[in-house]
This record gives sequence, structure tokens and C-alpha cells, in this order.
Amino acid sequence: MELIEKLGLSWKIILANVVTFFIFLLLLRKVLYRPVLNILEKRRKKIEKSLKEADKISQKLQRTEQKVNKRLTQSKKEAMDIIEQAKDQAQKEKQLIKEQAQEQAEQIREKTAKELKKEKQNLVNEAKKEIVEIAVQLSEKLIKRKIESKDYEKLNKEFVEIVKDNK
Repeated sequence: MELIEKLGLSWKIILANVVTFFIFLLLLRKVLYRPVLNILEKRRKKIEKSLKEADKISQKLQRTEQKVNKRLTQSKKEAMDIIEQAKDQAQKEKQLIKEQAQEQAEQIREKTAKELKKEKQNLVNEAKKEIVEIAVQLSEKLIKRKIESKDYEKLNKEFVEIVKDNK
């Protein structure tokens, strides 16, 4: 205390200053410290809430991306299936057209063969008619001439040769 008195300070003033300082601290604590802590706490909660919302948005974005990727994969698969079905259908149609063309070709061949056979038969019939006509004409000539038997045999041989040649 002597030291304090030598400095020109009184213990009453120091005590009053210490008490005032503590009162000032209490007032600061009530007036400033708690409101500042409350503001800081509110800010911390707001930041936490924002971070949680950002996490939720991020998770939602990931789920959406997964759904989009899944749908894209499904769409690609469906597109490939459609393409494969179209290829199969085109192959079937190609085969059907080929079979129809073969059937038509076979029908044309059969029709042509029938026509050729009919034409051949007509030619054979016409040849027979001509042979008969020739035979009739030859017979008429024979009757008109009243030929001897030697000539008759010769004419028969000629007739047989003509018939053989026409076959």
C-alpha cells in the first residue's frame, strides 16, 4: 500500500476502478457478448442448414443423374431392340420375296414346259395329218395309174421311209 500511496494513488480509487471494471464487464457481457454469441449461433445454424440443404440437393442431383443414366441406358437398349427387330423383319421380308420370286419362276417354268409340250403335241399331230394326207394322195396316185405290183412295193417302201423321216 505504501507503494500505491507513493505513486499518488489511493486504494479507494483503485477499488472503485476494479469494481467499475467488473460492472463494466458484466454490462458488456449482458449487452454485447450474449447478443454477439446469439448472432454467431444463428449464423452457425444458418450455415449448417445451408450445408444440409446443399447435401440434400447434391444427393437429389445424384439420384436424378442415376435416373437419367438408367433411362438413357434403357432407351439405348430399346433402340437396339427396335433396330434388331427391324433387321429381323427385313430379313424375313427378303426371304419371303425370294421365295415368292422362286415360286413365280417355277410357275413360269411349268407353264412354259406345258406350252412346249402342247406345241410339240400340235406339231406331232400336224405331222401325222400331213403323213395321212401324203398317204391318201399316194394311194390316189396308185389307184389312178393302175400300177403293177413291183411299182406298188416300191411306193410302199418310199411311203414307209417318208413316215420314218417325219417321226
